[in-house]
Amino acid sequence: MTLFLAGIVGYLANRRVVLERQVATRTAELGRANEALRDASQAKDRFFAHMSHEIRTPLHSVIGMSGLLTSTALSEEQQEYAETIRVSGESLLSVVNEILDFSKIEADKLELESQPFNLRHCLEDAIDVVAALAAKKNLELFCRIEERLPTALLGDVTRLRQILVNLLSNAIKFTDKGEVEISVSGETRDSRQALLCFCVRDTGLGISPEAKSKLFQSFSQCDASTTRRYGGTGLGLVISKRLCELMGGAMEVDSLGVPGYGTTFRFSILVECNPEVQTPDVPTDVVVAGKRVLIAASNKTCREILAQQSQTLGLHPVTVSTGREALDVLGRVDLFGHMETFDLAILDAI
Repeated sequence: MTLFLAGIVGYLANRRVVLERQVATRTAELGRANEALRDASQAKDRFFAHMSHEIRTPLHSVIGMSGLLTSTALSEEQQEYAETIRVSGESLLSVVNEILDFSKIEADKLELESQPFNLRHCLEDAIDVVAALAAKKNLELFCRIEERLPTALLGDVTRLRQILVNLLSNAIKFTDKGEVEISVSGETRDSRQALLCFCVRDTGLGISPEAKSKLFQSFSQCDASTTRRYGGTGLGLVISKRLCELMGGAMEVDSLGVPGYGTTFRFSILVECNPEVQTPDVPTDVVVAGKRVLIAASNKTCREILAQQSQTLGLHPVTVSTGREALDVLGRVDLFGHMETFDLAILDAI
């Protein structure tokens, strides 16, 4: 019996040694396979980055020359052909730029800059890029900034503008009627750093809960019909989300998936305050504090923003939604028999 048990113990010990050797061998093989995959992935990223640069150079020439061509004496048909070349070149350049950025991010080669910039100017520049598209679709485009936020900052303003333009373009693209609004809030964490929180809201198609999981996946959109109708590589949101993370923030999306209720994208970034620049956003040589202003605008969001900005300047706003209401206000008489008077009126096309 003792010999039998000793034999079993010896067999199990030998079997354990064999299994440990097999595990060690498999682990080494997996390590070599993972290293090979990393090398292949890095080689792919280097290839995409190199080819994207090589493609961009002649594309700039195509776009530039076609633009010059449209300014020459051409027939109507030739003008149409030249304009098609220019628009197609710009679309292809946008795709190449996205692939280049994506390749840099995947290869950990994307470097952020730190330069002085003004937050309000950055928002205005981003809005200017998409304003024509919003006007073409008869959409209201709004922007509001929290009053206490510092606007003289240090950071990568080019990448911030890229995120804003991407989100605003998507909001306008997927909104057929209504409005698109961008708002900024945040907090100053210390005398040198601030957390900025951006919100891009629209009244468009919305995103279903099932489609949300695909939003931040590479080369994917909500469904195939979206790609066919609106185009795009599906990289814009992926790149924007990764840029937010590189800037010390995050990105998320809220949507009920109901047309008309739209979608809201929120993202945050960390920036440095620029103590060397103390330029006020409001001119100090104009005194408007205490003045009364009548604001007439049909859009509720527009009235709220104008009233907020007026109060920031020290004005006393009165808001109405129609021209008839504005006339009624102007015809009112107070308890002392005096007519309502205003120092300033801001009138929408109502």
